[in-house]
Amino acid sequence: MEEDVSGDIGLSTPIRQPRLLNDSGSTTRRAPPPAIDLPPPSAAMWKAPSPGSPTVMSPTSATPPLSVGSPPLSARLTRSRTMPRLSSRLEPQLYDFTREEAENLEPEKVEALQRWVVSVAVVDFDLDIGPVVAKLYPSIKLSAPDRENIAFSSFPDTTLFDTGTQTHSFKIRLSQTLSIVSKDSVRDIGVIYGYACFMQRKDPTSKRGYLQRSIVFLTHLPYIGIFDRAINLFGPMFFTHGNAMLQSGCLNVCSWPDPTPGCTLELGLLGSVITAELPRSDEEQQHLYKLLSEDSVVIASLPMQSIIQLLADILPKLWECLVLCDPILVFAPSPAISSAVVWWLRDLIRPLPFAGDIRPYFHIHDRDFNLLVSKNAPRPGLILGVTNPYFENVCKHWPHTLSIGSSGTPVNGAGKGKSATALASQSFGPSIGYHTKHNRYIGKDSALLKKLEAAVKAGPKEQFQVTELARQHFAQRSQQILAPLNRYFSSLLPKPPDSSSPALSAYNPSPSPSLNVPSPSSSRTPSPALRSKPISPATSSIGTSVPDYRVKPFNTKDFFASLKKHGAQLPFRSPGKQKEFYERWLKSPAFGAWISGRVDAAQNVLV
Repeated sequence: MEEDVSGDIGLSTPIRQPRLLNDSGSTTRRAPPPAIDLPPPSAAMWKAPSPGSPTVMSPTSATPPLSVGSPPLSARLTRSRTMPRLSSRLEPQLYDFTREEAENLEPEKVEALQRWVVSVAVVDFDLDIGPVVAKLYPSIKLSAPDRENIAFSSFPDTTLFDTGTQTHSFKIRLSQTLSIVSKDSVRDIGVIYGYACFMQRKDPTSKRGYLQRSIVFLTHLPYIGIFDRAINLFGPMFFTHGNAMLQSGCLNVCSWPDPTPGCTLELGLLGSVITAELPRSDEEQQHLYKLLSEDSVVIASLPMQSIIQLLADILPKLWECLVLCDPILVFAPSPAISSAVVWWLRDLIRPLPFAGDIRPYFHIHDRDFNLLVSKNAPRPGLILGVTNPYFENVCKHWPHTLSIGSSGTPVNGAGKGKSATALASQSFGPSIGYHTKHNRYIGKDSALLKKLEAAVKAGPKEQFQVTELARQHFAQRSQQILAPLNRYFSSLLPKPPDSSSPALSAYNPSPSPSLNVPSPSSSRTPSPALRSKPISPATSSIGTSVPDYRVKPFNTKDFFASLKKHGAQLPFRSPGKQKEFYERWLKSPAFGAWISGRVDAAQNVLV
């Protein structure tokens, strides 16, 4: 297919900040947000949605019959019209990657690549069936449902800009386990992350008038910071130069050092170097160093975009809901914003163990749609990022909905009156705000909130500094939640006859919860401390009793007696609120993950 040489992928000139609403507040729909992975666009460069601009998920041919359990036709075709439209500027011709094949990687190169990236997917739009995976490099065995899920997840579920690029991330559950060989061992992957760069440009030879394509890193690693930066480098180069960049980029990744937890690595990619710091564990909160820029250290567990200006007013209430494993629906105007917000929410509860599931960008075609979105109560700990207005109807029974506007629109608590900004969002989804009936158990830090509000008004540098302050504040509060639990847990440890016993003196209960906490995707049998069976001393072969070094079971009644006696470090609003909070937390999946990690760490030392 001959391609238009005048297309633009939105990278040739700087872009300035958009105009959100007019002074009169008469706008009837939400202002178009910028693609948050690009520089802020200019209001003069925005265009109204053109009638011919395609909806990404909708083929031009007749819509196929709906499957059982699928949303109604009107819901499937409803799309938000909020993506940025960039003015046309000359850009080098996009390369047709089908003209020639990239050379196959040697087996040892494939093994080296798959330490970081399982495969790189190229996704195109088929006029008859919609998005399809056109290429996997290197080739991996994926079932047809998984290929379809990756294809739809790689394309934004929204009306797009006329020409440009945008990046986002997603997470899907595979229908069949994928086996990856690494250093004489086999690793089974049941969940895969995708980091996508989507491109749309005008194409007069297409019936739709546009060429749409995505390039996607498929990986088992939840390192949003690294792959967000990498796909921003890799995507535009591939769209311009095709398979030459595909092969070169993969060979660059082959030369990367092993993804060793806790290390700071230099990762070369297509002439650039990404300096990245990996977390020591999934529950460690990494610290920001300085204002994020091209030469700064990339924090692997955080996206490049900051969202503090969007959530400053609601952070205390939002944090409590996350800690209690309440499900949260994140409604955003684009996959780029929804995925960034979901990753930040995941980071907000560190170092508490995470016992839920995140879906940075979720759509109606996902194979887990009927599993995660139904009339039943949503799963505990589920954080779902969506853009399709259909979710507003099917998720009305969810306890919490966070509706995000553009990067310049802060989120306030719901029920404070309808502003012009909130009214602007109602044409395609819930009004901007945090819609919840949750009442806080813990008093908020007024001084911190004032700093956050001041930073939002001040500028990016101040926002960065206060973002790190807010993260440290909630990390400290997360540790304070565990203080009474750690105190009681220490009483469950066996007391040796000799206090100088090396087995027990080596184990010192720490307030840190990062003790081999299992990942949410892994399965684990109940720990011994959770089984309410009596503990009896072990008996040797000659009939003599030997000390039993097993951890005693956790007793809820005894814990609350300890809590009443010693109190908590957190500023609860009342003693009743304190008890109610811990009653809820002990029933949440987070408690199961925490106690399992503590028991396993103790038993490894005691046995």
